Amino acid sequence: MTYWACVKYNEAERPMIYGTIQAYLKDAGERMCLTKKAADKMGLPVGFKLVRGAYMSSERKLARSLGVESPIHNNINDTHDCFNGCATFMLDEVSNRPGGLILATHNLHSGKLVAQKAGEYGITKDSNKLEFASLYGMAEAMTFGLRNAGFSVSKYLPFGPVDQIMPYLLRRAEENKGMLSSSNLDRQLMMKELKRRTKAHFGRGVTESENQFKPQATP
Repeated sequence: MTYWACVKYNEAERPMIYGTIQAYLKDAGERMCLTKKAADKMGLPVGFKLVRGAYMSSERKLARSLGVESPIHNNINDTHDCFNGCATFMLDEVSNRPGGLILATHNLHSGKLVAQKAGEYGITKDSNKLEFASLYGMAEAMTFGLRNAGFSVSKYLPFGPVDQIMPYLLRRAEENKGMLSSSNLDRQLMMKELKRRTKAHFGRGVTESENQFKPQATP
């Protein structure tokens, strides 16, 4: 369905329809390369939203029940390598050709890597070829840093019944352990900002109090 929509609606330099690549799957890189090659052959701009994944536990259980090899990478480092490799490949592809990449991540290392690679490949921040995305309330320090650097950044907010949303959020935490380290950084920066504002507020109050006792200049 996604690829059919790409063929039907992706006509301009910037794709309207993006397909999702889940980097926790062992064949993610191969599928991205084959899709990009097919799109180039058809003369279509193609865009990918790159994520790490979501259903590791259930897919491993399904593979065991069917007696087949698990489609999931054996460890989280392999998933990280696949994610960063796919991102680098796609940045190279769109650097001088139509296409786009949405990097959905809370991982600081991946965010820094892609921002650096974008500069190396000459992808300007206003080219609309690269966008970062993350959950609202997570990796805020990375979000503000990327936005202040001029990159396009979007936040998305899941909503619905608690019994459905909580498993979704837990899967996000499971798929990307780097999110926890970024949350620690968020807390550190928020505490630093809170202290700065508190100091500024009370400092201003002290200054105002001191001014009340200063002799007033006579007209």
